[in-house]
Amino acid sequence: VLLKIEGAKANREAAYYVQLGSHPHIVHTYGMVENDFNALMLVQEYATEGDLAELLKENEFQPSQVVLLEIFLQIIDAMVYLANYGIVHGDLACRNVLVFRFHNSNPQENLV
Repeated sequence: VLLKIEGAKANREAAYYVQLGSHPHIVHTYGMVENDFNALMLVQEYATEGDLAELLKENEFQPSQVVLLEIFLQIIDAMVYLANYGIVHGDLACRNVLVFRFHNSNPQENLV
């Protein structure tokens, strides 16, 4: 997947993506390329289930409390990891939580 980022802070943000991608709940960034329009393109892993907002809205599923707790714990784990590096996410929302695996019947198999 290609992610385009622009602006004065783009290089620093891109470096964070590459540096911090080794955590199991942070999307892996394989590399970055700068184009002729002074924008960076990040090459990142693909989340097969889309984002959490799509999953909640389009599939109209009603996750159990156990499933929600597992997703919440994975998000917390990633946010603590970022905080340990002095990074604040800044836009934590369901649309920014990527879902790689989802199993409503087996919460431990979920991966966000």
